Amino acid sequence: MKQLLLITIIFLQSTILFSQTNEIIVNNDFQYGFNRPRITLLSNNTPFVLWGKPGSSPKVYGTKLVGGNFTAPVQIVPNSMQPRVGSYDGPNIVSYNDSIYVVWGNENAANHHVFLNRSTDGGNSFGPAIQTDTVAVGDNIEYPGVSISNDGTLGIYFIKSDASWNNPRQSLIISSDRGNSFSKDSTVNSFAPGIPCECCQGSMEMQDTNWIFYYRNNVGNIRNTYSLVSKNTGLSFNNSYELDLVNWNIMSCPNSGPEGHINGNKSFTSWMSAGSGNSRVLYATVDIVTGTVSPATYIDASVGASVNQNYPCVSGSGDTIAVVWQDNRFIFSHIFTSISTDGGQTFSGSILLSDTSIISSYNAPDVAYANGIFHYVWKSNSKVIYKSTTLPILLSTLNEQTENINLKLYPNPASTELTINTELAIQKISIFDVSGKIIRSLTPATNTINISDLKNGTYFIEVKGKEKILTQKFVKE
Repeated sequence: MKQLLLITIIFLQSTILFSQTNEIIVNNDFQYGFNRPRITLLSNNTPFVLWGKPGSSPKVYGTKLVGGNFTAPVQIVPNSMQPRVGSYDGPNIVSYNDSIYVVWGNENAANHHVFLNRSTDGGNSFGPAIQTDTVAVGDNIEYPGVSISNDGTLGIYFIKSDASWNNPRQSLIISSDRGNSFSKDSTVNSFAPGIPCECCQGSMEMQDTNWIFYYRNNVGNIRNTYSLVSKNTGLSFNNSYELDLVNWNIMSCPNSGPEGHINGNKSFTSWMSAGSGNSRVLYATVDIVTGTVSPATYIDASVGASVNQNYPCVSGSGDTIAVVWQDNRFIFSHIFTSISTDGGQTFSGSILLSDTSIISSYNAPDVAYANGIFHYVWKSNSKVIYKSTTLPILLSTLNEQTENINLKLYPNPASTELTINTELAIQKISIFDVSGKIIRSLTPATNTINISDLKNGTYFIEVKGKEKILTQKFVKE
């Protein structure tokens, strides 16, 4: 896979803007559409991107990155079906090695079910649509999604309501054989108050026996975000946690749901709420052993009162978490990301990914992270766009513009020892190579570290304090 390096930076207010030369066009052909791109990573970190084309005969397409360009789009859902393709809801995707699983809802009233299409050859071709549920004809199914555990078990979820759109509940189907057979749907939100927000996409993360469902609830039109915890591979979700900072009382539907990440016994969630006025992206963590919920925190508290943020997506591995969202701080909607390397306790400042030099609205972002590389996709007016970068480049770029005065390294270049000059009370130091691989992590006794055993080249050093993370580049010679 081609690794893309972000080189040129421009300082714009308190936000970092990357050079736009590293964008790759996934699709700019109107015949294939551009709606709501989603991304997953195949073996060797190869990105596969899914999106839809709305209309009287909606379509779903996918493509993967090969040799620096995306392949010709492959139609995933057969013409005989009517997949739901909305601006902010539609097909969802996961992968396991080179097998891809696409889940979507059929809009045909006579066949209103959740279907699965599979590829076992890395997205070159897809098999027939497989009905996953046994919901009675007349009942309504909306907002299907899919997650996959580290052993390949599929969790397919959706909102189910009766024929009059009453009694909504979050439902879950499990496939332990990767889409060959499916359990009967069970209700996930039984132990939470109220009912699910009936038009907000939920999501789920599955790690070993811990499965966590993230969704927006509705208790008398208070539409707050909850996480529901199962410690027995989805057999029951007996623990519910309310995450919001401020109650959001709204009669209409927000049409925006949360996403999350599991790291051992810690669950991270990000979502949008307008409970305090304008729409803002927030985050919180839950210790699923003790039940401790961290205070909900704004992902970027520095934005002005007129800014609206929405549609956060999350991806992570271990303590590294990326959140991507859209907001309108530059009038038109643009795509931003923020990174945590301490499991969601603290986040970097906002990093602008989309191109402000072109008059266009960018929306519906998604992110996938693995092996030190962040992969982003989003939609513009007439394109699906992909961009990738690494953790040290993201953090170093941000640091150079906003925090550089607080972190100095000398000598730089260095051959044997590197001295760190900072006002931070250092808790941990990590050294990365240019690919994002962690070379060394340590808790130093002094502010001078020995680097004599490093190979000559360029590195990034990350210095973690109690409430701040600083990153700087150095050269070993």
